[in-house]
Amino acid sequence: MTGTGEEGRPQQVGSVGRKSGERLTSGAGRPGREEARRSVWRSRETVALLERASGLMSEDEPMQPAANLLHTALCEAEVRLGVLEDWYSRTYGSLL
Repeated sequence: MTGTGEEGRPQQVGSVGRKSGERLTSGAGRPGREEARRSVWRSRETVALLERASGLMSEDEPMQPAANLLHTALCEAEVRLGVLEDWYSRTYGSLL
């Protein structure tokens, strides 16, 4: 999706209404601690939901074609959560 930036030049706009590359900030020009905390929390929730869905699917029929896709999504979400938690702990000095 594109929008019009300064001087009428087209700019990419993210799906949540921010310009591409624009970061959430606390007003001081840095990502806010609260936004970062929420991102980690949402990532943990995503991993938990994917684990639950994977468990339910394996109980139903483990050989469903979607099982492989769900497992791949779960692995990717776990990796992203690890990176986010590592970044948060290095940035703010503690885990949530």
